Amino acid sequence: MLVRILALVAAVAPFASAQSQITFSQPAAGASISAAEPLTVKFTSTGSGFTTYNLYLFAGGNAASAMAAVGTPIATAGQISTGASPAYKIDPTTGGTGTNAYFLQMTAQGPNGESTVVYSDRFTITGMSGTFPANVQNGLSTVTGTNGPTNPAAPGAAGSAAPAGEFATPYSMQTGLTKFAPMQQVPGTKITATNTSPLYPSTTVQIAKTWLPTPSQVTTLTQSNSISVSSQENTASPAPMPSNDMQKFLARWKD
Repeated sequence: MLVRILALVAAVAPFASAQSQITFSQPAAGASISAAEPLTVKFTSTGSGFTTYNLYLFAGGNAASAMAAVGTPIATAGQISTGASPAYKIDPTTGGTGTNAYFLQMTAQGPNGESTVVYSDRFTITGMSGTFPANVQNGLSTVTGTNGPTNPAAPGAAGSAAPAGEFATPYSMQTGLTKFAPMQQVPGTKITATNTSPLYPSTTVQIAKTWLPTPSQVTTLTQSNSISVSSQENTASPAPMPSNDMQKFLARWKD
């Protein structure tokens, strides 16, 4: 009996709206916080399916190239179920001042390797004595209101045919603890391209002559595929076993 198998590989639907199910409640949008006081972050997660999280304090604009992490992580491998981060001591020397200059970035992970990124609304931290790098200062000059960066498309979200949001920013231009890689391209069934130039410009490479510092990036999130693939079992009959003299001779030694 011939069995035909039709497999449909689609994006993971349960997590398509997960990013909207994790929301921050503290600090509130537009809040003013003193660097001298411990920072506690509160959030809610309703049916998101995520179990652990990493949490970072960020400053800058809404584009990946215009933001940067400030200080050390607020929490690593925290439990989503707690709904709150441990009290975090802000180092005032790690960032500058500015109205609504700061926001939070959470990378949430699920039990099967699912992950997503969620940004909070903006707030102000007073008592900071450091300075912002140039890209952060440039990003802050474009900020209006209290809305934080747009959350990237949730892993497994259907309809993400082209890179969008953070995934559209060239990898080499991204800063911060989390980087975003665009959806992997799927080879076509025919070769029709005549332009053989590289898809992306080449990058310069410098050979390390001393020990390099530990990378600051914590993780890379790759945009999930949104294509559908069908497959079918090969129904061709297998070739018969050889029946020549050598095969018969070798069969004598099977026992």
